[in-house]
Amino acid sequence: KPEPGPVVVTIMDRDNVAQVAVLRHRASKRTLIVSNCHLLFNQNRGEIKLGQLLGIFRVIAEFKALFAAANPGVLVAGDFNSTPWGSLQSGFRAGTGFDNRGRLAFTWPSWAPAIFRLPIDQIFAQGAVVVRDYRAGPAGGSDHLPVLAEIYRRAP
Repeated sequence: KPEPGPVVVTIMDRDNVAQVAVLRHRASKRTLIVSNCHLLFNQNRGEIKLGQLLGIFRVIAEFKALFAAANPGVLVAGDFNSTPWGSLQSGFRAGTGFDNRGRLAFTWPSWAPAIFRLPIDQIFAQGAVVVRDYRAGPAGGSDHLPVLAEIYRRAP
């Protein structure tokens, strides 16, 4: 990270936005890249959320290149602090090929009746990955409900 100073203004100063892991089945050698994230909660700072998403996508792209021979599927899940119909997620889908369309789990705030909740917790998939049975789970002490889903890998 650059040191803040008279020329450098640090706005992306946190390295705790996401984790990315590569999972590989020992017998079949099938590979899955999985990331979880928690984007900034500030509706007035969309550029930071976009920067965070681009950073996650850059790391995923590096892993995809490294494991290209395995043709890995990719999952990105987490708190996007944005809705699927908003410009951030729409742009992310259009620019990357990741998909979360057709899946809504009204997860936030957990204490509100379902009709007042927003679907800001998402699972995006790309490649040979299928997300099914997508729903909000039971409350568990967070201000978000968990997202429950069944994840499948398409046969090669």
